[in-house]
Amino acid sequence: MILIWRALLSNNPLSLSQPIISVTAHGSSIVDPEIGKLGDIDTASVTMIAEDGALITILNSRHCAFGFDQRIEAFGAKGMLVSDNPRQSGYTTYTNEYPGTSALILEFFMERYGPSYTAEIQTFITCSREGKDMPTNAMDGMMAAYLAEAATASLKHKKTITLTGLDQEFTHV
Repeated sequence: MILIWRALLSNNPLSLSQPIISVTAHGSSIVDPEIGKLGDIDTASVTMIAEDGALITILNSRHCAFGFDQRIEAFGAKGMLVSDNPRQSGYTTYTNEYPGTSALILEFFMERYGPSYTAEIQTFITCSREGKDMPTNAMDGMMAAYLAEAATASLKHKKTITLTGLDQEFTHV
């Protein structure tokens, strides 16, 4: 899926391999003002810009009126890729009461992610048996933490954070 995503984002199939150069985060606590009183947020948006100009946007909320929800959409010069919420079935109902209504999304995380957990374990076993490197490593985790820290600093300081490297320190005061 990542290779498809990369090809869709631009005419350069290595678009996502470009380093992120800036992070801008915004947040609010209008869904649950009590969270705001504690100095936290309930709704956030983060925009990251890669060195080649690719835009990555993350929208997040602690509350979703229609249940547990997560999706990924990649849109680019060659099309769009969507990884939507898994549903209870693949059918859509067309009646007077339900004009084009899809089956309900799976709510419990084990129902949603069971096949993903199985694939992770299978990948680990395969890589171990064949002496191959895992597709993700500690640097991927470090980069995720680095970007999260930059987003937190952006939110707290209300400004775009220009990234300079993994040794960059962020203040959240």
